[in-house]
Amino acid sequence: QSWLESSRSGGRLDIETPIAERATLLWGSDFSRERTLQPVNTIDEAAYDRSGGLLVRKIGEAVWVPPIKQGNVAGFGQLEWKPLERVTLRGGLRHELIRATVNDFTTLAGNRLNGGTLRYSDTVYNAGGVVSAGAGFNVFGNFSQGFSAPDIGLALRGAPAGSSLNTIAFQAQKVNSYEAGVRHYARLVQSSVSAFYTNSKL
Repeated sequence: QSWLESSRSGGRLDIETPIAERATLLWGSDFSRERTLQPVNTIDEAAYDRSGGLLVRKIGEAVWVPPIKQGNVAGFGQLEWKPLERVTLRGGLRHELIRATVNDFTTLAGNRLNGGTLRYSDTVYNAGGVVSAGAGFNVFGNFSQGFSAPDIGLALRGAPAGSSLNTIAFQAQKVNSYEAGVRHYARLVQSSVSAFYTNSKL
């Protein structure tokens, strides 16, 4: 039995700046700090084997995934423009820096792993638009990208002997998402129909 211990803090600053009669720029920055740890209960394996898997007696605790300290810092800008009364266009970008640190660690199998620091950075984009078709109907389409650190703990807990944080092939995840659909706003009911497609090389 394992469990996750996690603490996270952060903040975000949004600034809205009119740049033309029908255009507004939302820009700013955000950051977060997170620390995670995954302990596990250890059991009397001999008693478990003798009972045919019926007796599970806790004898202690161990670290399954070591403490991982991760920091994210990003800057972003999002432009909204209404070229026509019934048309709204949006587009933006976000540049993110991710840093994750792990100390030296011994797996449950007894394999020693050298810690270190992983760093990732990338710029992601988004674009979309909404057209008011009248009678409460809106037609919309969006494209967006997401960027995140890999599941570091998953690889660490099964790391082979002699490995280190910098020799395991960690790759950040970048996801592309597409969506298009129709929304309808009535007095008492709001409804929508949409299709979406998401892909990532990882």
